[in-house]
Amino acid sequence: MLRQHVTYVSNHDNDKATKKIVSLANNTSYEKIQAHLQASLPESISKMIVYASEKGASSWLTSRPLESSGYVLKVNKQFFQDAICLRYKVQRPDTTQSF
Repeated sequence: MLRQHVTYVSNHDNDKATKKIVSLANNTSYEKIQAHLQASLPESISKMIVYASEKGASSWLTSRPLESSGYVLKVNKQFFQDAICLRYKVQRPDTTQSF
């Protein structure tokens, strides 16, 4: 037991190929799940999910706004809420309406 040498010879190319195969299998599985969910949702919601899952779709929340282009949301909570409602085509609840 004292003289046993445990050596592991790693083949970097094989490890890299295995990781690639596992990643591809996971991506394929996720794509199947996403396709199934989109098929079961109404068309309007399905389109929103497709747009929201595109690369860079959330960048409008993290990018620096350009005031010269009119992309500043001001420092008002209402402007931000309006922008969210417009982006996701959600009816904004009217808090000023009295019954």
